[in-house]
Amino acid sequence: MPKKQRGVFERPPGSGTWWIRYHDADGREHREKVGCYQAAADAYMARKVAISEGKFKPPSRASGITFSDLLTEAFTDRKGRLAATTYDGDERKKGPLLKWFGSMRAAKITPPMISARLRELRDKGLKGSTCNRYRNLLSAIFAWGVENGKLEANPVHRVASYREGDGVIRFLDADEEKALRDAVREYYPECEAELDVALNTGLRRNELYRLTWVDVDLERSIVTVRGKRHANSRESSRRFVRLNSTARLALRLLAEQSKGSAYVCPGPHAGTELDRDWRDWFEASVRRAGLERFRYHDLRHTFASRLVMAGVPLLDVKELLGHRDIKMTLRYAHLAPEHQAAAVEKLVTAYPKKAGPVVIPITKKAMNE
Repeated sequence: MPKKQRGVFERPPGSGTWWIRYHDADGREHREKVGCYQAAADAYMARKVAISEGKFKPPSRASGITFSDLLTEAFTDRKGRLAATTYDGDERKKGPLLKWFGSMRAAKITPPMISARLRELRDKGLKGSTCNRYRNLLSAIFAWGVENGKLEANPVHRVASYREGDGVIRFLDADEEKALRDAVREYYPECEAELDVALNTGLRRNELYRLTWVDVDLERSIVTVRGKRHANSRESSRRFVRLNSTARLALRLLAEQSKGSAYVCPGPHAGTELDRDWRDWFEASVRRAGLERFRYHDLRHTFASRLVMAGVPLLDVKELLGHRDIKMTLRYAHLAPEHQAAAVEKLVTAYPKKAGPVVIPITKKAMNE
């Protein structure tokens, strides 16, 4: 076989089935299953010539499903795979997407169209990160269409993401924690143990509310956190979080409060059909404590920030948080000034003693100047 041609690929590898991938004059990506390698190479060149001469007609499959129907089918599949909070967040984004592209044929939606709509959101003052959430949802919908034979290509692949800021790391200082804890003790005393678990494990809210006693090992002081590799993934993942003495004590208290529920944090309706109650005690306590811009997720930031400020290496913090990329953990690096100062101070002790201080000669002319 000759050297593999650009735009021609075998899928699955080793199957002998060859595909072609190319972009038309409007920038839409197309994929076609052809057959043997030479047939695919010839088909690819024929498509490129037709595009350059303005004679290209997309395959008939690209003229079918509307965006509205594609979204409905994709969401039906996603509902069974995503966490409830993730799915609810996606549901809230459906409105603008349907307003943009509702009755259009999905295959007719181009990267420039998507870019223009996202730019409208940006012009209305939405943050780049918020615009990217809409972009990512669109990409997931089109990707589902490609995977299930509804479409040939995902146009979002050619739409650039907006640059996102590093974000503000919000964490509790000692006075804020006291104010929050006082509010919890006064109005929601049964929830203080959950607060201690969150502050001492760094578990996300959905991780803590999905946690079952099967995954809690108090003897070995380990909690197994199960989830997905990412929000849209079908693959499961797990990580292990060590428990300190405060977390162990809090979990023992929760075990007494759980009334036989399988969940560590079942809420006040344990043992009923409302067993997995998503409580609002935290938000109410934050308001009563007078804390500004503080979310449940900031308990996780507090956990990570305190570890870094205590001198725990960033790689260890990364493992405890379950970050896939060290870049996420590096957001906390600035919170270890003493550690960084000690690191650069090592240059002083490492400098060769025999060399002595650096002396810069000063001439008489320089002195006179």
